[in-house]
This record gives sequence, C-alpha cells and structure tokens, in this order.
Amino acid sequence: MAGKLIADQIEHSTAGSLDTSYVVNGSAKAWIDINNTQVIQDSFSITSVTDHGAGDYSINVSSSFASASWAIVFGHEKQNQTTTIHSLEVNEQAAAKTSGSARVASIYYRGDLGRVNYDRKWYAATFGELA
Repeated sequence: MAGKLIADQIEHSTAGSLDTSYVVNGSAKAWIDINNTQVIQDSFSITSVTDHGAGDYSINVSSSFASASWAIVFGHEKQNQTTTIHSLEVNEQAAAKTSGSARVASIYYRGDLGRVNYDRKWYAATFGELA
C-alpha cells in the first residue's frame, strides 16, 4: 500500500534537525557523470545527452523544472596543458535553456587557438524547483 509522509522537519538522533523545505528546494534534482567517449557512466534524473559535436551537448532531464530558471553546476577533467583555461558552460548562444534541457559546452581557451570545444570526462548537477 502506498503511503504519504508529511513532515516539516527531519531530525537525526545526534546530528540535529533539518527543515524539509531545505531538502525540497536545496537538493540536486539531477546529476550526471560522462566519460571521455561521452558515454553516461552514472546519472540520476537525466534521460539522455545529445552530442552535437566535439564539446557540445544537450542534457535532458526526466522531471522538468517549473521554468527555465534553474541552475546547473559543472566540473570536468582538465587537459595536461598549463597554458590553457578550461571551462564547462551553458551554451546559451546555441540554444536557450528550457525547463527540460540545457545545451552545454566543454571548452578550453588557448592563446594561439582561442576558444576550442573538446570532449572530456565531465560532471553536472542541477538545482531548481520541479514542475
């Protein structure tokens, strides 16, 4: 039988208590781990990743957010070069972020080449209010 638990706080016997609004509003709603060949290693609430070419992807979430105003946090593997600045960013120029997906770019900046998209192992987590 399905049930419902209604609580305003969660309390641990030694760690203290936590308001449930923090869990609902402050926890990651989805996350993903992608390897160097752009295969999903593990994920939660991500339905798929669309590969648009080197370092250019769309992340598609299984539970849509209430609006396009949700946050995405990235990290990725760095190349073994000291002359570059590495970044993973929301690629708003390619496509606007929607309530169900975001286009992201894995890039590095190098003086002689400028901005270069590249495939690397990367991670992302999303935060926001679900629909």
